[in-house]
Amino acid sequence: MPHPRAAVTVRCATGGRIGEIPDVQADDSFMVTMRPDSWTGARLFSHLVNRLRPGSDHAELNIHTLWTLLAARPAVLTLDTNVRARAKVKIERTSEDRSLTAQARQQLASVAYAIRLAER
Repeated sequence: MPHPRAAVTVRCATGGRIGEIPDVQADDSFMVTMRPDSWTGARLFSHLVNRLRPGSDHAELNIHTLWTLLAARPAVLTLDTNVRARAKVKIERTSEDRSLTAQARQQLASVAYAIRLAER
């Protein structure tokens, strides 16, 4: 699992770019002072799920970011059952991509497992 502070940094940087963080940031210095619980990760989760597809040039980056987000914010899986259901379908399709590395496959399997646990 990634280091907790690294997960916060990835989420903050990505979350800021997709509108999860409400204020516009002029630079990345906000990541040092921002409270980790100041945003849910729901928008970022949906954003990443929408980009999961076999053959994508960014598949491995999206998988790793999704995995990191869930490691830091597992509760994001309980916020929207529709996005969670869409994630299951996208993960199944993306896992068939033979060009994925072993690490990406393992991270994708971990995300799928976390989704199964959230459905209990």
